[in-house]
Amino acid sequence: MIYFLRGKIFLVKNDTVIIETNNTGYEILMNTKDIEVLSKKIGEEVILYTYLLHKEDNMSLFGFLDESSRKGFLNIQKVDGIGPKLAQKILSFYDIEGLYELIQKEDIASLKKIPGVGPKMASKMVFDLKGVIPQLKIENISGIEKDILTALINLGYDEKIVAEKINSAKPLGDNFESEFKKILKLL
Repeated sequence: MIYFLRGKIFLVKNDTVIIETNNTGYEILMNTKDIEVLSKKIGEEVILYTYLLHKEDNMSLFGFLDESSRKGFLNIQKVDGIGPKLAQKILSFYDIEGLYELIQKEDIASLKKIPGVGPKMASKMVFDLKGVIPQLKIENISGIEKDILTALINLGYDEKIVAEKINSAKPLGDNFESEFKKILKLL
């Protein structure tokens, strides 16, 4: 599996980017939002997080600007009826944080605006992905935030809810006691 590639942007097309790494050009399928960002970086060195899809007759390398988009791409495909191409379309329409926010709010009307996603698919997305959202955000917690999260979980609070409160209260200071009390009040 190829987890990431570091190299120079050689060429940008409609839905692919060619990245040169060690005198080899890798063609990487990307969503249109990421393509737009990379089109301004031709010749610059970048790191792209990737997912290699291997089928009998085809190998495709999908790329993302950050790890959370890669994880989101994989999570979106867990929904029955969503494959890699539709997952890329979804990420072209909404970034992963915005998509997860819509799913958390159960905003089916906004999800239906995505080309290829109808009311049934939007409902499936909400049902299958609603619990996944906070798990991705928890990984972004570090330092004092982890200490507060651990302490509150040990007191019996739900991990996902605590992580959401910590994210909404950022940035946190360096004093554990005062920050702990601040998050506790939010709960």
